[in-house]
Amino acid sequence: MSSLARKTRLDYLREAGDDLGVKVVVPGEEKGDDFEDLMELGKVIISTQGGMILGLNDSHAMEIALNKDFSYTRLLRSGVKVPDYHLIESKAASLSLVEIDRLVDDALNFIKNIGFPIILKPTSCSRSEGVFLIEDQWDLLATLPDLVEKYGRVLVQRYIDSNEYRVLMLRDEVLMAYRRECDGVCESSRDVGAYEVVESISNDNRSMLAKAMFAVGLDFAGIDVRVDSLSAESNQNSYILELNSFPLLDSPERLRGPDFVRDICSKLINFTLEKLNLK
Repeated sequence: MSSLARKTRLDYLREAGDDLGVKVVVPGEEKGDDFEDLMELGKVIISTQGGMILGLNDSHAMEIALNKDFSYTRLLRSGVKVPDYHLIESKAASLSLVEIDRLVDDALNFIKNIGFPIILKPTSCSRSEGVFLIEDQWDLLATLPDLVEKYGRVLVQRYIDSNEYRVLMLRDEVLMAYRRECDGVCESSRDVGAYEVVESISNDNRSMLAKAMFAVGLDFAGIDVRVDSLSAESNQNSYILELNSFPLLDSPERLRGPDFVRDICSKLINFTLEKLNLK
C-alpha cells in the first residue's frame, strides 16, 4: 500500500463501525477540519440508532493526559514512577534578559542535581512537538528561552538512557507493545519507526501500566515507557513518559497488519457501547 493510500485511524474505526452496525464520525468534518488533529483530542463520535456517544475517553481524562505536569502529579500520587522533572514557566509575551537569566538559573539549579543530558518539553503538546534533548548549559541557553516564550510552561526532565516502548492499553488490558528506535528523543513522535514487537511483559510492569491508566482516568491510551526490558520482573527502572489518549496506529499496522488494527478498533467500539449499556 502506498503512503498516499495508507488508512488513517478514522478509516479503520469506520470499517469496524460498519461491521458492528454503528456510524463513526468526527465533529467538524463537514467543515473540512483536520481529522487527525480532531482525533488527537479524542473527538470521535459513535452514532447509534438510540443517539450519539461522544468519545472513546472521558474528556476530563484527556485534558489530564494532555497536561504533562498535571498527569505526572496524578501518576506519582498513584505510585507510578516518572523521570525527575521541574516546571519552568513565565507569563511574559516577550522575555527580557533579566527574565531569561532567571529561567536559565532556575533550570540549572534543578539540573545540578540530575546532570546533563536533560529533556526539555512543553507541558501541553503531543507528537514530540517542542521536545529537545539538551546536552549542556549552552544548549540550554539556546533552547529554553524560545520554548518558554512560545509555550509558557516547559518541563526540564531527567533523560532516561534506556529503551523506549509504546504500549497500547484498553483499561488494564495490553493490546500490543513494541519497542521504538529513538535517537535520544522519540516520545510520541509520528511514525518514528518500530523495530520489535514485545510478546512478554512482566506482572510488575503490567501492574504499573494499569495503575497509570487508572491514575489518569483513560480507557484507551498509548503509554510511552522507558525501561531496559518490559519483561524484567521488577519495574524499579521503569518510567512512564506520557499517556496519549488517542495514539496513532501506523506502527501496529506495519507490524501486525490491517486486520489487527481493525480488530483493535472493533474492541474500542464494543467497549464504548458496553460501558454505556448500549450493547
